[in-house]
Amino acid sequence: MSSSSVGEARGVVGGTRRGSVAPAAAGEVDGTIGPEDILTVNPGKLYTEPTPEFYLEMKRRIDSWFRERNLTRFAPPRQLWKGWICFTIAVISYALILTQMVPRWAMLPMCLLSGMTMFIFAMSFAHDSCHNAMSPNPRWNALWAYAYDIAGVSSYITNTDHMSGHHRAPNVSGIDVAVGSDVEPTFRLHPDVPLHWWQRAQHLYFPIAYALSTLHKWFILDYTGILGNRFGLRSGRRGALKKITIALAFKVFTMFWAIGLPIMILHVRWWEIVLGLLAFHTLPGLLVGLTFQLTHISDINDFPSLAPDGKLHTSRALHTLRTNLDIMPESRLLNAFTCGLMSHVSHHLFPEIAHEYLPDIAPIIERTAQEYGVPYKKHPTLKSALLGHYRILRFFSRDTPDQHRAYA
Repeated sequence: MSSSSVGEARGVVGGTRRGSVAPAAAGEVDGTIGPEDILTVNPGKLYTEPTPEFYLEMKRRIDSWFRERNLTRFAPPRQLWKGWICFTIAVISYALILTQMVPRWAMLPMCLLSGMTMFIFAMSFAHDSCHNAMSPNPRWNALWAYAYDIAGVSSYITNTDHMSGHHRAPNVSGIDVAVGSDVEPTFRLHPDVPLHWWQRAQHLYFPIAYALSTLHKWFILDYTGILGNRFGLRSGRRGALKKITIALAFKVFTMFWAIGLPIMILHVRWWEIVLGLLAFHTLPGLLVGLTFQLTHISDINDFPSLAPDGKLHTSRALHTLRTNLDIMPESRLLNAFTCGLMSHVSHHLFPEIAHEYLPDIAPIIERTAQEYGVPYKKHPTLKSALLGHYRILRFFSRDTPDQHRAYA
């Protein structure tokens, strides 16, 4: 069998089988194929420029990489093993606390371990599944998404925000919830957002806020999304009522295992429950806050605004390169631990590829970007990424010129 036949049969990125998206012809934006996270799709005709040749060339080269190795774009066995091992550790840690088989002093470390591994479990499966990157079977992807719900986060609300807001237009206020409604009024992360007095210290308090981010998601963000009908969560989406009912049922389940059972079995005081919840959320909160925000909110990234006509006068692929960066994309260990969040350029350009392959495609993306003279941004160390994040937080904490807009 030829390499092209293998690629077609196995459903690689550029193929048209097993849920992959056929590339548009050069100079053409096809807004009718695939979900709205795929870059050849132009949802709502938001972008005024066609799909550029550099992106199509990246796609061709990545297709070739998969075909030559007889691989699919879907999650490999090692990704499944990682997720299930972390889930097992999370459950065992939780059980050791409930059964009091560890000393009292060890319960907080067990909460830290359980929270961290539960987060890695959820991200290993649910994040990729919302991009149809876990399996060629849509039903399996729908099931994998419930890993979020098991971890206490609504997959329906999270994936709607993620797809309709964040992936549609990263770093654009009014569309991307990650620089708007999800972080206001704690942070100011865009020139269009009004500055409040407390945000003048955001470059100092951000580690504390990030540590509480998943706790905030548990108890506040998911509910405000429903109440505000954000992106049509309550109306305008097929099966919305059923999906919200399932989301709320999982919320009840989360409150039962996180609060109800410990109170009934351990007979602990209220402040001990609060302490346990804080410990459970501290590490995953820091991980999701630092990895996700460091790759978007940086002084080397752009923060565009919608033009008066409500459009972005660029191509979707170029916008992605201008608003994302990678952090040590060659590190497989860091990629596995963060579930691909450090390779954000690769993920946003090709969200349909499982995160375990992102270190493999990042060099292809970088090399192609250099050849075509388009930006590819990355930090070689965590230190440089943290410093870039600190500088932009401090920049947005003041009344400053709009030098990070890049284009209207």
